Amino acid sequence: MKKIILGALVLSTTLTFAQKKNTTNAAMSYQDAQKSLVQGKFENASAALLEAKAYIDLAAAHEDTKTDPKTLMYKGKIYLEVGAIGTMAKNETVMAMDAEKLAEEGVNALKAVKTNDKKDRYGDDVKDYCNKFRYQGYNVGIQMFQDKKYEEAIGGFSMSSTFADILGETDSASYFNTGLAAFNIEKWEVVEESFKKCVEINYKTGSSISYLTEAYIQLDKKSEAEVMLKEQVVKHPGNKDIMVSLINIYLGQDKKVEAEKVLTDAIALDPESRDLNYAVATVYENLERYEDAEKAYKKVIEIDPNFSDAFRTSMKENFTNSLPYLEKANELTPNNKEILTSLKQVYYKLGNIAKFKEIKAQLEAL
Repeated sequence: MKKIILGALVLSTTLTFAQKKNTTNAAMSYQDAQKSLVQGKFENASAALLEAKAYIDLAAAHEDTKTDPKTLMYKGKIYLEVGAIGTMAKNETVMAMDAEKLAEEGVNALKAVKTNDKKDRYGDDVKDYCNKFRYQGYNVGIQMFQDKKYEEAIGGFSMSSTFADILGETDSASYFNTGLAAFNIEKWEVVEESFKKCVEINYKTGSSISYLTEAYIQLDKKSEAEVMLKEQVVKHPGNKDIMVSLINIYLGQDKKVEAEKVLTDAIALDPESRDLNYAVATVYENLERYEDAEKAYKKVIEIDPNFSDAFRTSMKENFTNSLPYLEKANELTPNNKEILTSLKQVYYKLGNIAKFKEIKAQLEAL
């Protein structure tokens, strides 16, 4: 029995050594790839990384070495680089692989090093590796953003935040800048994801909430925007920017009563705010509370006599001049919503409430 156990132990040790040798071979091939990269020999580097991947896959698949921190570290490095370098070298084998999956597995492998590295032998190596690519990514993001190459900027900033995440750190600026770059090219899903993260970590709260709200609107997620903004109003009492965003969401959903309630609270915080009083006037006008609307418009003019939008209420001459053209346009193109909406507003501004109600009913019927 002892001979059998001893034999099994020898066999097990031999197999384990063989698997550890695969990790060592993977490390050597990886180093060869790095030397080729320094020399600008991308094809050689790609071939070496593929060889390294073959070795590390054997080690990562074996029970005795799959959680070995050295195996995990090299798997992370190899998987993260093989796709990028292979693409640069136009290596057909690499280009047939799922680059996104390779990168994901590489990130997960590096994250797992800390968990399994009880003696912390590879902590500094992983930290140095991640910081190198983190800072490279951020610098690329900045340069590409300045060059208005927003797609590439997203890639750079995302790279920075990913390597920070591996280290258990949060790269707030990279999340924010990813969102800004995505906003510039209307990649609304990326805008949503980036600024949702910024809101969660309270980074540039007012701006992040405004951008996230716009993403929700563009993605037709107004109900989600409403939920988020109501939470943030409670979380950040007195923040007028957040309140204004919520007001706009309510108005966009025709929830005028809810909008008025938030506006009242906002004005209580800043009674002399021109923009808030103007927003109140607009809400009252939509609610057909014309006397209240008139008072609010007058308050706006009192606060800022040069505010041109508020003077719409007193520019009767212009409205009088435009009325015949609008009536003729409505005659030639009946049931046109844009024309009817303009006509309704002019009748209201001129005090012709009967015609205002007539056009309003016509619009509602449409």
